[in-house]
Amino acid sequence: MKDYSEYFREAVASFLAQNPALQKELACITVDEAESIGTTVETLHSQVMNQRFVEHATQLGIDTNHLVLQFIDASENEKNQILKNYHQNLANSLGIDWQDYISINPHLSHL
Repeated sequence: MKDYSEYFREAVASFLAQNPALQKELACITVDEAESIGTTVETLHSQVMNQRFVEHATQLGIDTNHLVLQFIDASENEKNQILKNYHQNLANSLGIDWQDYISINPHLSHL
């Protein structure tokens, strides 16, 4: 199974493919503009795409994880496993036992 960052990149690429306004915005980014903030065009493209993706999730009133799941090609079982892995990693990074994490976040009990 891929790691979450791979799914995120896949979702952002799909979002870009379906978003002509974002494609146009990215096409207008110049080398001078990128260099003026100390980066490359490729890095600035990536930052803008990620920012617009997160903004889109906010506009929809959902978290970024659920928007990622909407944009990737995976079965419901795979999506549940991706979400579970994401939250297990989060719980581990916070030093919280998985069962305690679930009790704090009962909406995830189906995972």
